[in-house]
Amino acid sequence: MRLFVIWGKSSTEQTLTKILAGLISRGHEVVYCVGPDGYAPQQEFPNTVFEGHFEAWDDLNLYYEGAFKYPPASKELIVQMYKTEAIVLSMMNKRSKNANVNERKHYYYNKLGYWHGALTKFKPDAVVFPIIPHKSYQFIIHELALLLGIKTVSFQETVVSDRVMVYQNFWQGSALMKQAQTKNTGQNFSLNDLSPDIKNYYQQYTSPGFDRTPDYMLDWKNRFSVINKIFGKIKIIGQSFADLSIFKKSGNYFYKLFVENIKKEYLKLQQEPDFNQPYVYLPLHFQPERTTCPQGDVFDDQILMAETLSNALPKDWLLYVKEHPVQWLPTGLNYSGVRYKGYYQRIARLKNVRLVPITTSTFDLTDHARAVVAIAGTVGWEAIMKLKPVIGFGAAAWYEDFPYVFKVSDVDSCRRAIAIIKQGVNITDQDRINFLKSFDEASLRDSRFLAGFKKNSDITEEQSLKNIVESIDKELKSDYHFN
Repeated sequence: MRLFVIWGKSSTEQTLTKILAGLISRGHEVVYCVGPDGYAPQQEFPNTVFEGHFEAWDDLNLYYEGAFKYPPASKELIVQMYKTEAIVLSMMNKRSKNANVNERKHYYYNKLGYWHGALTKFKPDAVVFPIIPHKSYQFIIHELALLLGIKTVSFQETVVSDRVMVYQNFWQGSALMKQAQTKNTGQNFSLNDLSPDIKNYYQQYTSPGFDRTPDYMLDWKNRFSVINKIFGKIKIIGQSFADLSIFKKSGNYFYKLFVENIKKEYLKLQQEPDFNQPYVYLPLHFQPERTTCPQGDVFDDQILMAETLSNALPKDWLLYVKEHPVQWLPTGLNYSGVRYKGYYQRIARLKNVRLVPITTSTFDLTDHARAVVAIAGTVGWEAIMKLKPVIGFGAAAWYEDFPYVFKVSDVDSCRRAIAIIKQGVNITDQDRINFLKSFDEASLRDSRFLAGFKKNSDITEEQSLKNIVESIDKELKSDYHFN
């Protein structure tokens, strides 16, 4: 098969070379590769066009300055891709937060024309991504591939052991998982039926005193520790003296500190939760990030999600909303494109909705909730492990095929899900083990390349690479591709 490998900077140059070589050894032809900037091993891969990740991602760069020139996107193509455009405009909050809407649209049209031209010229049979595409250029390529009938392969990390899921068309979830669940219907498995790594994960997670804090939370807190923040402030102050912006920045800082800022808005509106009141728990997802954009689809707008729930709740139920504990770390006191002025006010004014203090334990909120709301975040899996039903918005949460994840998209479907939950949902240990058995069969093990370094992994880098290449090859040759 002719392949586009849009790997970005997800691996070292040495690792990517091994992955490309592994795919070629299985009879595939890599015609185009986006890798780390400066990566272009033409001697090993003379028939491959190489491009750098940040060169491709540069949101405001005109692509006609590149090595290839293609016609601008046509009106017909733009109209066909309206949904992609809407998502990309939000996706640009990640790297081009200061660009206005017209700048973003012009960038999008340029990238759309460029990648449509590249796909049309090179005619790949499939496009491979190391993760669900969530950089703007990656997402455009993915959606163009779907439009043109080109197969896609992407991966998603999980929090279970070192396991990774693989997708064709991530919007529709894992075909392997659906196959495994169909095969395993009606069977009840034991822990001994699980692979050792998953069995060990389950036993650790369910043991008293186990620290359930996700690794990414620990990484964020370390990145914004007191000492790192002090060094960051010193660097900013030095740069501000150098460019003579210190007085302007000082004025803005003290205005935010004493007059208005994002934290003050939240603190003014927060209310202590009453655990005796029936409620649904909505922990806001960190943004901008893949778990909401693109996986949230339209519910990247989390206020829309809160509005939908508010309209669907029984009159005597509440919706408790809590901000993500690391949301304010990167921006400090500042508002942003994803948490703009008035953001929390819009949520707090909804009927039956309460903002709870950010210091409230998410585990306590989950324990007492009738259900937990999630798009694709870890909190959904934490709810399952707490034997709580999940109201799922968006697409491709790796746990979305668990039988008590109720997928919703509007007020009516949300109301139906809550009606079932209100009648009583009895999730058991057996349900979790049965799900993990199918998950075991549908996932692959990776120690570091797709999901970052896994401290709890006991497989070698060589085995990880073998698993990745074999998984890609299997997906490319599969006959269960669906649109």
